[in-house]
Amino acid sequence: MSATETPSIPWLDRNHFLLRRMHSLTGIIPVGAFLIEHLLTNSGSWYGAARYNKDVKWIQDLPFLFVLEWGFIFLPLAFHAIYGFVIALGAQMNATSYPYLNGWRYTLQRITAYITLSFLIVHLLKFRFAWILGGPVFAEAADWFVLTRQGLLHWHVGGVYVPAWITLSFYVIGLTAAVYHFANGIWTFAISWGVLGGPDSQRWFQYVCLLVGIVMCLWGYISLWGFVIHG
Repeated sequence: MSATETPSIPWLDRNHFLLRRMHSLTGIIPVGAFLIEHLLTNSGSWYGAARYNKDVKWIQDLPFLFVLEWGFIFLPLAFHAIYGFVIALGAQMNATSYPYLNGWRYTLQRITAYITLSFLIVHLLKFRFAWILGGPVFAEAADWFVLTRQGLLHWHVGGVYVPAWITLSFYVIGLTAAVYHFANGIWTFAISWGVLGGPDSQRWFQYVCLLVGIVMCLWGYISLWGFVIHG
């Protein structure tokens, strides 16, 4: 390399700021909004099959649902997951070396990212993309409540029956991880986008995010229980 040549900067490094902002934004909108909508729809299970099927039918009848799903959910989710994985590869999880709240929050955000991604892949293959593995097409199900309940309580993997308590535990862990990742992501989003100012505003806003996380977790647990009690 001559003295006048400029060192080549990798594309990811050149666009680091923009990609980090897009990663932060897609974690809130639309991925976070989709999580809330999912909880809202599934909470209909608490009122029984008729209510749940009605809510799911409303979604299935939306015009241009394929475009909405891929353009505003799956593709942004894929970007958030892939670039999040790139970020995580360079992360230093130092909670044990520096046992402060921010250190643990930083570490848990990375751990819950891996749990949430694994959970989403399994969940989508069990329901939305079950046809890839020879399962039913979700949109064509005669009874969405029965299909979902069977997926939660009567799951078979490779011909082996998985006890309901294992499946439900899997969903409780996945839901909790997803909600933590989202709620804590709201806090980091507000900081990185300059919504919050100094330490005082950051301190009180973390309690707001904690409350959001607790409400969403309880919301999700009640939805899961609705599928259990309404047989």
